[in-house]
Amino acid sequence: MNASNHIHSEQAGHSGILFTVNRDGCFLMTDAMLEQLPFAGVSGNQLMRLHDLLGMETEPVISSLLADTLTGCEEGVTRRIVIRDREGRLLTIGLCRMMGIAPGRMVCTLDECPFPGLAPVNVSRSVPAVDGLSSRADAFRQATGLGGDGVAIMLVGLNRPRNIEGPVAGHIWSRLTEKAAKRLQAVIGPRGLVARYSENVFVVINTQSAESILPAMTASTLVSSFDHSFVMDGMDFYVGVNVGTADVGTGAVNIGHCFRCAELALDDARRSGVPVRECTVQMVEAASAKLQLERDLRDAFEYDGFSLDLQPKIDMIGGRCRGFEALIRWRHPERGLLPPAQFIPMAEECGLIVPLTDWVLHEVCRLLKAERDAGRSPLPISINVPPSQLMHRELKDFIKVINAYDIPPSLIEFELTDAMSVGEHSRGIAMMSGLRTAGVKVSVGDFGAGYASLSRLVRLPVSILKIDRSFVGDLPSDPEACEVVTAIVRAANALDLKVVAAGVENDAQARFLTDLGVTTAQGFLFSRPLPPEKAFRLAEGRVG
Repeated sequence: MNASNHIHSEQAGHSGILFTVNRDGCFLMTDAMLEQLPFAGVSGNQLMRLHDLLGMETEPVISSLLADTLTGCEEGVTRRIVIRDREGRLLTIGLCRMMGIAPGRMVCTLDECPFPGLAPVNVSRSVPAVDGLSSRADAFRQATGLGGDGVAIMLVGLNRPRNIEGPVAGHIWSRLTEKAAKRLQAVIGPRGLVARYSENVFVVINTQSAESILPAMTASTLVSSFDHSFVMDGMDFYVGVNVGTADVGTGAVNIGHCFRCAELALDDARRSGVPVRECTVQMVEAASAKLQLERDLRDAFEYDGFSLDLQPKIDMIGGRCRGFEALIRWRHPERGLLPPAQFIPMAEECGLIVPLTDWVLHEVCRLLKAERDAGRSPLPISINVPPSQLMHRELKDFIKVINAYDIPPSLIEFELTDAMSVGEHSRGIAMMSGLRTAGVKVSVGDFGAGYASLSRLVRLPVSILKIDRSFVGDLPSDPEACEVVTAIVRAANALDLKVVAAGVENDAQARFLTDLGVTTAQGFLFSRPLPPEKAFRLAEGRVG
């Protein structure tokens, strides 16, 4: 192990991965991160520790680096070490405490050193073995030696049957997976290759070419082979499949890129609900743009690229501001100011939603504290919180931030963007109850996705309900929208919930809602989202 400590006053450019870790070095590894710096035996979307990733022999050095950065480095200063990982590569690890990151968390960069003689990257990842079946590494090695017209890589994704449930579901699915592998081998025969690619995906190397003796083997043939059920213990199980294909082409190619193209095609087939999808140039371009946007989003934590706008919530009777909704913006260096809809879904996919949510909470608390310290009475601010934040985090993660700023928890409102899904899990309900007990308001955001949601609302420990703007926008001309909104308001009144209407843009909508008894609303009729200073000034006066 080659390690040396250096302190740098600024972040250097990096070509590796950037993420946040806690004091124990824990972080979420994503597929996009592995695209930038692959590790053998590692798959995406799993929680890891730095020393588990790099090798247990690195634990003393990494633990020391984590502790030193938290206690011995000024904010914004990066401490770096050079270390050799378990694959023999020399890597640079950088750790830094930054404003906007939750207490106890650090920004971490991991880069491959530009030194000669590094060990080659092992592209294989550990996946469950099936007796007699080739491994992912075997498939990669065989594909590397292929070329020529008609050669294709096909990824076959298995879809778990609905009738697998209960405590033995995992065992049944494991047996079905093995049977599915044998069926694929029987269809392909000895002249092609079937290998285990990941948990529920197999790779088929179709070497159809002029010299090949493999009969015509198409993706549709593979799909149709699963029309027949698997019989186990007297029960029929139907396993549906989707197939993504990518041509290897002629001449020297990047086989890793071909496998990635097949993955893109398989993902698109699953999203579209079609049995077979071939990778296209458009898929590759879209994936490349998405990956670049993710890299840009990670970089934004380094240059403090986020800001908040506040949209006032207005009392439609008296015209006064009753609070705000916090909306995060990303100042992209090339694309300009981006609204949350353009990057929040991606942040959830790649594991950045945790630091983003923490940043918003810290910034809202900072604004509220500044208002109070200036001698003014701050109004409540709501924060949009995805369900994953309640399902996979601890109550203390949020409460300790609020307490650190010494502001009343009642000034914070957690607006759940999909509260109905949270209500299906006991942990989500427990988190909502814990927030309410601590004094934090909890609301159902964008409510109105059908009448079925009304019965499920009873289970949720919330105090505020926001009517979805898609219904408000059709008021009062659309009878169905009027009927839905009326039912929502009646249900909210029966449950003693406060109602807020989103997306109010004209007087007719405001009058209809007021006649129903809805007094609080937000929308362009009253104010667009504003920078905090302007929003607070507006709150001091009267709207309308």
